[in-house]
Amino acid sequence: GHIGFYSLTAARSIAKGTLEKQPVMSVSCIPSKAGALGFVGGALGEITAFSVDFNQEKVETHKKVKYGDKGISEVKIRHDSRIFATAGWDHRIRIFNAKSMEQLAILKYHSQSAFCVDFGPSSEGLVASGSKDSTIAVFKVYPSKKKRKKKEGRQQKEPGAVGGKSNDAPEHKKV
Repeated sequence: GHIGFYSLTAARSIAKGTLEKQPVMSVSCIPSKAGALGFVGGALGEITAFSVDFNQEKVETHKKVKYGDKGISEVKIRHDSRIFATAGWDHRIRIFNAKSMEQLAILKYHSQSAFCVDFGPSSEGLVASGSKDSTIAVFKVYPSKKKRKKKEGRQQKEPGAVGGKSNDAPEHKKV
């Protein structure tokens, strides 16, 4: 459960710490004012939120969420930093609110462990996942709510999320 950050330009470690008792399987980070914010997924089904302060060379755990006993292959933060997704050994893709770590959706499609997950453009709300079952699934969930240009005096907004409840499977396509 150790994590470290290394500067290629300074050729030295710039922060390190222990986040979990279990092995870290995946890390996803975004830049912050003092360093980085991120999430790690582990072999025991836990997701840990953390921050890194490069000035103090410190990694700090903020919150842990355990959703099951199966591991997490990958954690990925969406480009707008509002949500993140996990690919799980339980065949599921889970979508979480990045601020509260509340589970927003469980995407059910794969028949074996999901190994990878990634987001398309935030405005389109696309999530793609790959699995041991040799399938790729593309889901449409939670498009960002950017304002569109005014049309005929009215402000247009993009449509809301597909499948509002966490157990509803948003639309998907087999590729």
